[in-house]
Formats: sequence, C-alpha cells, structure tokens
Amino acid sequence: AAKKARDAIREKGAGTKGLKAKMQISSKFIDCVNKNPKERNLLLVEGLSAGSSAVEARNVKTDCIYMLRGKIVSPLKTAIDKILANQEMSDIIKVIGAGFGKDFDISKCQFNKIVITSDQDSDGADIELLLITFFYTYMRPLVEAGMLYRAVTPLYIVRTSKEELYFYTDKELEEWKKIAKGTYDILRAKGLGELNPADLRKVCFENERFKRITISDAEETTKLLEVLQGQAVEPRKKFIYENANQLGFNFD
Repeated sequence: AAKKARDAIREKGAGTKGLKAKMQISSKFIDCVNKNPKERNLLLVEGLSAGSSAVEARNVKTDCIYMLRGKIVSPLKTAIDKILANQEMSDIIKVIGAGFGKDFDISKCQFNKIVITSDQDSDGADIELLLITFFYTYMRPLVEAGMLYRAVTPLYIVRTSKEELYFYTDKELEEWKKIAKGTYDILRAKGLGELNPADLRKVCFENERFKRITISDAEETTKLLEVLQGQAVEPRKKFIYENANQLGFNFD
C-alpha cells in the first residue's frame, strides 16, 4: 500500500506547470505568480481564517499559501500509507514536488523556503512540532539544506501615540507595562486569523520575519523526536519526569 501511494506521489509530483489540474491538489493551496523554485516560498498556515488573511497579506509574486485544518497526523505514530492517504499530507508532498522518504530529491523542490506559520499558542506549538517531525523524518535533506523556517509573529501588538511595539511572550509585555507611560492599546494576536491583512503583512511578510530551523546533532534529534512523538508511552513519561523543572511541570 505504501509503495502504491509513493508511486502515485511520484507520478503526480513533477513540475509546476498546470499544478492544480495535474496534481489534483485541494483548493486549500494558493499558488503565486513566480514559477522559479529559487524565488518561491510555501507558507503552511493554520486554519482557513488565517489562510484567507495570509492570501491578502502575502507577496503575490513569491508567496504560496497552504491552509492547514488543525493538527496534522502524527508522523511517527502513523503508517506511511495512512500518511500518504491523508489529504493534507498528500497535498503538501505533491505541492513541494520532490518526492517523499527514500525517493525525496531536493533538486526537484518547487520552493526556496518552507515556512511553518502557526499560531502563538499551545495548539500552534503542537502543529509546529508535528510539521518539523514530518519534514525531518521524510524530507530531511530539505531541513539539512536550511530550507525549513518558522514564521515569527508577535503574541501582542501595542500601539502608543508614537510607535507600534511587538511582544512575543506574556513576560515581555508585563515587563514593558511596568515602565510604560501614557496611554496605549493592546491587540492580542495569538491567532493569525484575528489579524487583519495589513497587520499580518507588517508582522510576518514584510522583511520575511522567518526563523530558520537547523539541526545541531542529527543522532540526538532523531532520538528525542522518537521519545516525544513516537508510539511508546513509557520513554516519553520518563523524559517528562526527568525534565520536569525545565518543562515547567510540578509533580509535588
């Protein structure tokens, strides 16, 4: 079943000409004008609402959008044939156009940057980790080449009479409020869908506010992802207990 699914991906995943018709990708993928892979970005956006704002906020020449519907399937807990049968996973593999797993060929990648653009909350963090795990497991050359990014968007936008400020954590905002003077307005931006296109353009697309995801130790990364995302519960439970203080848990 996995081989048949791989073959289907391989047959449908070549080139960008006539992309939607040829590859039967869902309408959640929005293409850009430029067809040069070295000048194209693929932004994986959480939710249809955020996706709609991103479509308006993006650079139409270089930015493609794919709208995720919540959390993707867990790459290390799901059989390959089930991953390839999943609409969103199948779409992403086809859009990137470079194959999958052992058949992945980075020279056929249709983008210069793959950008995870999820919300700044716990669900967004889960989606980010699942996507990183997917790309690391099945498209590792893409990660090793420095082509995987995370969009860095603020949790709060503060507007004063003189300036607009961005804060990325609750702690940053609270520290600023202690020394702030005068009146100001605070916009909580945890959900990208809550931002209008003009604000989203400023906090994300202008100057490409993207953080590159890199690997410092491949062997250790593989082990850690298997513990955190794999099938076995006991190693994950053990890791949480051993790292409780760092993770912010208290078992007393």
